Amino acid sequence: MKTIKNKTAISQSSPIDDSQFIPSDHFLCIGPEGGLTEEELQIAFNHAALPVRFGNNILRIETAALVLGTIWVDNFRSTIKLEPSDEVD
Repeated sequence: MKTIKNKTAISQSSPIDDSQFIPSDHFLCIGPEGGLTEEELQIAFNHAALPVRFGNNILRIETAALVLGTIWVDNFRSTIKLEPSDEVD
């Protein structure tokens, strides 16, 4: 399997913003360092994947995961129902 940086996916992506997130079932995917393969991209697009980017920077996986998770939680903080045992003091 050949992994390539997909310039088409990058050019079709848009900056991440609140309007792209609607509370529902989500699957968050961060591509590998070399980019997703054409086959992986096609599968994602066939399932209505929405490519986004964090500005013009390419982040390391460790950073991208934290940024994406933080943005997602911040956007859904009011819709996420925490059990009393899940709340942080």
